[in-house]
Amino acid sequence: AIRAQESQMRRLASDLRALGDSLRGAALGQDRAISLACQHAITTTVSPALVRQLTEATGASVRVRSGNRDECLLMLLSGEVDLVVSYDLAGVDAAPTPAFRDHTLGQETLRPVCAPGVAKALTGDRLPVITYPRDVFLGQVMEAHVWPRLPSGMYLHRKAETALTLAAYHYALDGIGVAWLPGSLVEGDLATGALVSPFAEDLNITLETRLLCLHEGARASALEAWDILVQTGA
Repeated sequence: AIRAQESQMRRLASDLRALGDSLRGAALGQDRAISLACQHAITTTVSPALVRQLTEATGASVRVRSGNRDECLLMLLSGEVDLVVSYDLAGVDAAPTPAFRDHTLGQETLRPVCAPGVAKALTGDRLPVITYPRDVFLGQVMEAHVWPRLPSGMYLHRKAETALTLAAYHYALDGIGVAWLPGSLVEGDLATGALVSPFAEDLNITLETRLLCLHEGARASALEAWDILVQTGA
């Protein structure tokens, strides 16, 4: 009889542990939770510092969701998350949106990198690249602001495509092609020589890291988190 009910007993035991944790957290004032939605690249590069700032300042649990830029904004509008951290082009004033309050946390450089062997094999007319889909933010940046600036006569050999910046990073390390990646993600690899920059800085793109929150209807904990991140920066 016990063996027949084992799975249900395990579920009950798990629920009891979760209930105990919740009650202990509430007793200690730790029952609050703050949720962030971050673009995939930001989840890897910027979000650890943001989570540390929030947990140290509030003692609250921080939940991080990852997605494309549009997905993150939809999560904010639907109330699934409290805050969004996303990229935007530097120097481009976003159109005022009554739904959001917007603050620039800092800047990031999107730069071309590749394995040393790929850089040595580059020719004047063929560029093996790791690209982002055209329907995501970084893909739109590449199409509008990078490809038109390539040297005349050079054509793209699209070796791989991914919406995940961390995947593009590993593809570049594996020697698949040239990828445009956040500088904070690759600075260690550039220092050790695991990755190199095959082009001059004129093919770099400067991005801004922006914090977004709802103008109306935001929870008190979301507004508290907003104030903390605005004051401390990214």
